[in-house]
Amino acid sequence: MKFLLFCLFFPFLSHHSFASIPEDEGIAFAPKTAYPTSYLKIFEAGVGRSLIYGLEYPATAVMDQMARTGKSTTKIVTQTIAKKGLPGLWTGGQTILVRGAAWVPRLAIYQSINRHTSGWQQPLYTAGAMTAMDTFLLTPANALRIAMTTATREKPFSLHSVLRPKVLYKDFRSIGLSNLFSWSVYLGADAYFRALLKDSYQVDHLNLKNNLLIGSLTTGCVGMIISPLRLVNITLQAPGAQCSGFWEGTKESWRKLGFKGTVRFCRINTIAYWPGNIAMAVIFNWLDCQKDTKE
Repeated sequence: MKFLLFCLFFPFLSHHSFASIPEDEGIAFAPKTAYPTSYLKIFEAGVGRSLIYGLEYPATAVMDQMARTGKSTTKIVTQTIAKKGLPGLWTGGQTILVRGAAWVPRLAIYQSINRHTSGWQQPLYTAGAMTAMDTFLLTPANALRIAMTTATREKPFSLHSVLRPKVLYKDFRSIGLSNLFSWSVYLGADAYFRALLKDSYQVDHLNLKNNLLIGSLTTGCVGMIISPLRLVNITLQAPGAQCSGFWEGTKESWRKLGFKGTVRFCRINTIAYWPGNIAMAVIFNWLDCQKDTKE
């Protein structure tokens, strides 16, 4: 219960609010250390995460269709393969390049912030930077992906109708706040479990097994919190969506999916991002282990 409350209120607290957490829990956060300045290392890590996103993409495309139709995962997959073959699961895959390329600057931001901050400043400031990047740069790519994955014969995909600012940036404020909450909860949970394991094992850096555990714990604890926000975001950004605003998007999502459909969506969303969260735990630890010999 304490961890859940921590995740829920993380976005609204400053780093000073967390000053007592390490002492209360017996967790010692690592102080600032030297981080790599090699852009090659960041590029390698970003490419590795991008490849995993390419493998995750079919689940993302299925979730887009679930949010719009309320159909089950099995029905969507079987119908897609029957109509388009196996490659049909990668419909809208052109946006993979945009989303994948974003991981390189994301990791550069992570490295830069961690070079100049310590303790709870790191996830807090990183969440803000990631939110700004996702909201301003990736929101159009998400809107384009949703339009492509949810297109039907009755309502075919039209690039001309999508490539308009008021479509690409529809409900900009609601999407931005959702991104902020999602990144804050995810990075806060990652930092919490990372500090917990470091304190338990009395080490500065964790091994592969530890990072597998961090990724799994983060996914299990945070997945069901973030998933409803992703569902609402898809609903708001879908082409032709009549609803506007977070609460209207929530009502529309509930109307289409109901309780069972919402639970199915949250389940597949949580499972789909499990490999990526493990990869990020490994990448974060790998970057932290790289000492900058030039400093």
